[in-house]
Amino acid sequence: METSNRHHQIWGGPQDVGMLMVSYFGPFYLSYNVLAIDADYRYALVSGSGLDYLWILSREMTIPDDIKSRFLSLAWKTGFKVEELEWV
Repeated sequence: METSNRHHQIWGGPQDVGMLMVSYFGPFYLSYNVLAIDADYRYALVSGSGLDYLWILSREMTIPDDIKSRFLSLAWKTGFKVEELEWV
């Protein structure tokens, strides 16, 4: 469990499973699920509790094409509408 002035987080399952529950508003928690991560921990594919929220997180300004393709393929196979992603 981690707490700061802005949020409170707890593990959403066993600590070897990439699932966090984060509260920004009192007793209400949002789920964050790590679906994939590269070997060097530079890129991660993260979702909410359903198929409405999906993020590709990066420590770099760009994402290599092979990582992007692998993550998008996994997201599509999972049921996400990857054609609706907004790239920022």
